Amino acid sequence: VAFSWDSSANQYRIYFNGVQQATTRGNAPHHTQVFSRSQMLRLGKDNNSASFGGMLDEFTIYSGAISALEIQAIYEAGPAGKVLQHPPTAIAGGPYTVQAGGSVTLDGSASTDPDNNIVTYEWDFDYDNSTFNIDAAGVQPVFDASALTNAETRTIALRVTDGGGLSHIATTTLNVLGAVSRWDFTAGSGTVAADSVGSNDGTLVNGPMWGAGISDGALTFDGVDDYVHVPDSDSLDITGALTMESWVMMQVIDNNYETFIWKTDSGISATRDYSLGRIRNDGSGASWAGKFYSTILTTAGRTEVESATRPVAGVWYHVVSTFDGASHNLYVNGVLESQQAWSGTILTSSEPLLLGRTSISTALNSLHGSMEEAAVFNTALSATQIAERYAQFNQQPDANAGGPYSVLAGGSVTLNGSASTDPDNNIATYEWDFDYDNSTFDVHATGVAPVFDASALTNAETKTIALRVTDQGGLSHIATTTLTVRGLVAQWSFNEGTGSVAGDSVDGLNGVINGNANWVQGTYGSALYLDGNDTVDVPHSNVLNVATDLTLEAWVRFDSVDNNYEAIVTKTSNSSGNNWESYALMRNRTGDLSESWMGRLSFNLETTAGRYAVRSTIVPVANQWYYLVGTYDGTVQKLYINGQLDSQIVHGGSVISSTQPLWIGHHPYPFDAYYLQGGVDEIAVYNRARSAAEILAGYQGVNAAPTAVPGGAYSVDEESSVRLDGTGSTDPNNNIVSYEWDYDYDGSTFNVDATGEQPVFSAAAIDGPATRTIALRVIDAGGLVSPVVTTTVQIDNVAPIIALSGNSTVTEGAPFTLTLGDVTDPGDDTVTEYIVNWGDGTSDTYTQPGPVTHTYQDGFSLPGQPQFSVSTTVVEDTFISDLGDSWNANSTHGSDGNLWAINQFVGNPTLTCRPMFRFDLSDWQNQTVTGDAIFRVYVNGPDNSTYYQSQARTVYLQQILSPWDDDTVTWNTRPGSTTIGSPISIVYTGEDHWVQWTIPQSVIQGWLDDPSTNYGVMINNELPDAFLYDLTFSSLEKGDGNPAELSFTVNAPRQITVDLVDEDGLHLDAGRFDISVENAPPTAVPGGPYNVIEGASTVLDGTASFDPGNDIVRYEWDFDFDGTNFDVDATGATPLLDAAALDGPTSRVISLRVTDSSGAWDQMETTLAVTNTAPVVVAGGTLTANEGATVQLSGAGLTDAGLSDNHSVVINWGDGSDVEVGTITPGA
Repeated sequence: VAFSWDSSANQYRIYFNGVQQATTRGNAPHHTQVFSRSQMLRLGKDNNSASFGGMLDEFTIYSGAISALEIQAIYEAGPAGKVLQHPPTAIAGGPYTVQAGGSVTLDGSASTDPDNNIVTYEWDFDYDNSTFNIDAAGVQPVFDASALTNAETRTIALRVTDGGGLSHIATTTLNVLGAVSRWDFTAGSGTVAADSVGSNDGTLVNGPMWGAGISDGALTFDGVDDYVHVPDSDSLDITGALTMESWVMMQVIDNNYETFIWKTDSGISATRDYSLGRIRNDGSGASWAGKFYSTILTTAGRTEVESATRPVAGVWYHVVSTFDGASHNLYVNGVLESQQAWSGTILTSSEPLLLGRTSISTALNSLHGSMEEAAVFNTALSATQIAERYAQFNQQPDANAGGPYSVLAGGSVTLNGSASTDPDNNIATYEWDFDYDNSTFDVHATGVAPVFDASALTNAETKTIALRVTDQGGLSHIATTTLTVRGLVAQWSFNEGTGSVAGDSVDGLNGVINGNANWVQGTYGSALYLDGNDTVDVPHSNVLNVATDLTLEAWVRFDSVDNNYEAIVTKTSNSSGNNWESYALMRNRTGDLSESWMGRLSFNLETTAGRYAVRSTIVPVANQWYYLVGTYDGTVQKLYINGQLDSQIVHGGSVISSTQPLWIGHHPYPFDAYYLQGGVDEIAVYNRARSAAEILAGYQGVNAAPTAVPGGAYSVDEESSVRLDGTGSTDPNNNIVSYEWDYDYDGSTFNVDATGEQPVFSAAAIDGPATRTIALRVIDAGGLVSPVVTTTVQIDNVAPIIALSGNSTVTEGAPFTLTLGDVTDPGDDTVTEYIVNWGDGTSDTYTQPGPVTHTYQDGFSLPGQPQFSVSTTVVEDTFISDLGDSWNANSTHGSDGNLWAINQFVGNPTLTCRPMFRFDLSDWQNQTVTGDAIFRVYVNGPDNSTYYQSQARTVYLQQILSPWDDDTVTWNTRPGSTTIGSPISIVYTGEDHWVQWTIPQSVIQGWLDDPSTNYGVMINNELPDAFLYDLTFSSLEKGDGNPAELSFTVNAPRQITVDLVDEDGLHLDAGRFDISVENAPPTAVPGGPYNVIEGASTVLDGTASFDPGNDIVRYEWDFDFDGTNFDVDATGATPLLDAAALDGPTSRVISLRVTDSSGAWDQMETTLAVTNTAPVVVAGGTLTANEGATVQLSGAGLTDAGLSDNHSVVINWGDGSDVEVGTITPGA
């Protein structure tokens, strides 16, 4: 049941089993919104007293009115219906245009499905909005118009279907353009240019060359005398509407006319027909020079139109001319470029149509270039159709300028336009404007990846960069991006790698390296290592005096973090003996870290308002690169660390100017102290306050610290190992050189327990359950160390394993011994309990290993029973067991004179099996003995006190032994008793006294599963006194000491499991002990015999077939069994046999074969009789005849269910005369 409410449509709907049952509309204001309530949501009860009585499942609320299709899909999905399926949406693309004789690719790729599960795309190429005929399949099939000649418009339909069976149909249109002739030059060889639409084939004259065009084949003309000759025909003598079309590429644009299509007379002043070509380019600069043209001659005179485009050599162009009786139009690359109002009827001539030159002998105007396609239409194509046809061959490229870019003033950056695309993979040029004004495009660079040179720039600014890509067809596209120039005063990148000068890449403020500084690997390129008394001195320059807007940045790495101040970059002020800085970056001494400034990084300023220091919140660590940036905008002084704002203070004033040098690596006060011991790289001074985004980009763009990703969380069993995975760690420069792992991280001290991307963590020495914190840090080539990232390893306790031994079979009622052997536990756990689940619903708990026993009780009904056997020995008149102490054997005698033999299984408790014989000895002397045998299975208590309350199962067998000494006598099931499974039989062999009972598992199982009998068996309505007295065989002395045996087998296993409890809790399946069993075959019962009349059918019935294990899995039927080969004509328990093809009377042997899940099978036959049926003749209607007249009788035909019967026809005319017509066949 589903209910939906759609407020926008004001519709309430209820659905039952996926089908809408009713709908209604609400009244205002109830259809506008659901009223909010604070009540709880109740399932199965309302807020009064009404309660639901029944079953409720899969209750769902959706935040929207789901559609009828969605509700139907949920219902039909059944158990999977919880996954809401949404129907797909088909989008057929288009509208499409194709020239008759050509082809066009349809596109359904824009179709969508909310579940991303579209599985089929089906197309109907001429949809009638009713019946959907599948003409093609796939996302982008090709519509082939090769067999079409006339113009028409078709409805194209696309049907998409998702994995849940929901579908949707969308339509579009396809316009077929009715071309008169179309020469597409795809042959590739030969001297014939085939007309793919009409019959106007052309002949290649003077050797035009076959080659490749813009999308397919083309012809190349030499500009001298090559052309294609098409004989004149009525279809080419067009008088009304006209379209000429061609794809052409000129190899040169010179002072010669070039002809594409020519159908006119041969005079210099042509007076008839039509032509298309290019005007000569005489270099005069005239408006017409070098452009495309079209001429048409009508009864109103000669009209000529010229293009706006002046073509260039080596580029393909789509040129189309149309005339509709009112205007003459010229299109280039799908765009209308010239139009002239004109009327009249086109004048015709008997001249041939030529491609590539004129018919004027003195002015051939030959084409020097290639032609992909030429076509002539007797209709005027529309502007839309022409644009679509152009787009089919050439589509506009898509420029992608990359970026946004950022460059330091004085530096350079490489632009990247490689992401630009063209549907035709035909980009010819990349042009860049480095300062685009969104109007005029100035070409400053070409190529896919030019370099923007900012060496002449000093101030910060943002430029608009534009990229224009152009394809070979002349289509172009412009895309823009931004380039930010960062305003630098000075920058020392330390990339020299050698020498004693640190160069400034902006203004030549080079620094002198003093001491024994070394060049080392830096964050980007090389860096400078200062050993604690080295310096870099940069002479004073006024550009280094930055008044208000200031940025000071540096990359630094400390060898140690101790109780010494370390200056990174300093420009001291002139006041107070240089003991304070105009600006500086430094590290404070650590002291005892008792004060907030100790050990911190610091950005210091002296302004006209005072002296200020903004200090970091962190204490740096040794051997790790830090990106430090200090900014001041006249109001706020900030310190950034590794791209992130760390701290800031607010004050005012202008930065104090100074004539002091700028020092790197030390501070001149006091006493030339505060030396840096460590590395410096990429120091820069800006005359503006850089933004947070720029600083973050600078951190990420130069050298950002790597990021550790330790994977996990992991899980491993105790005594096992797991491979950790740090391969997800990243570095912006792809330069991780070291992976370090701490296997028991305490959150403070990092101990390196392993290295490498994927080390192995061993839990061999860890007792589970336990959890360890795993930490990973990674280091890049510049020495930057990632933050420590942690994950966990869960060490799971593993169940102990126990060695079990015992017999593979168990006897009901007898003690079964299972030996609990050695226990193996991966952890350091001690086994405290052994829990044995015996497989019969009982379990016992032990505290020590060793042998343990269990007795299986009668009546246990889990799958199958264990195999057991009972063997006894009869010696003269004493019935004795041969199984030792496990048995109690007695010879007893009943007061009724009957003979009994009893075996009793004893134990604690006792599982008892009693084969009991009662013989009538009244006539034994006459060699005839009759009587019953009883087999009983029940459970006794340890003292036999519950014998008559125990559950019992009884089977009665009747025997006739005559004579006593005969070799074999068979005991059959007593009439009237219930038989389950195979018949129960007893074979008695005379003097040997060999008696064997074979009782099938299904019978025993039936006894054990039947709870109806709760007491022992009554004999003559009394408890048999045979259980009360000893019995001697005094009157029967036929025993000779041979055994009598009782046995049965089952086909399902019994399984014993042992659970061990250790100090950490219970662990299942520590040990397992199985008892194997065997299968019994099924029995086929095909039913029948069957009868059916010819032409009819009948249902066969094999449901009486049975299997002891109730697991028949296959029914197979042979409808005409030949006694040898079994041909499967039908399957299933009750198949339908159709006699339509059988001619009676006849009979068939029907065979049924049944197979169980283990592959055992049985086959049985029955018969089918097919009886003949009388034919049916229709003699026609009532006739009226005059005496003496002739009557014409017309029968309506003969039918007969038989297929091969012959028929003779006799007409009884009703007047006592019969006429035999002869033979006739059914249907005549």
